[in-house]
Amino acid sequence: GILMGRPSVICTGVIMIPIMLLLALIVPGNRVLPFADLAVLTSWFCWNAVASKDNVIRGVVSSTIMGAITLLIATNMSHIHNILAENSGYTFPEGITNITSLCMGQELIPALLYYISKIFA
Repeated sequence: GILMGRPSVICTGVIMIPIMLLLALIVPGNRVLPFADLAVLTSWFCWNAVASKDNVIRGVVSSTIMGAITLLIATNMSHIHNILAENSGYTFPEGITNITSLCMGQELIPALLYYISKIFA
């Protein structure tokens, strides 16, 4: 929360909104549309702006790379969200086959641990 007031963080987050929508369209293999998660982009990418020493251009470049990776991880982990939703009794709306979330469905470390555990299972 402390970082949210920095101008570079705000600028990076606002610039990333249309970039994330564009990435959702052009990243090969992506099946995630990040509409609900657009509101939290500033909190996701705040560290990129700070790590780039408040340079917005470098913050946007690193956030774009991170955004593409995030979309791909969320796409690849959507089957776990589907299983959890079905087991909890969630009924999918008509025409919806997959659900995921960028907030919880794109974490790199849990995804790596999941794929490593599949090797040994």
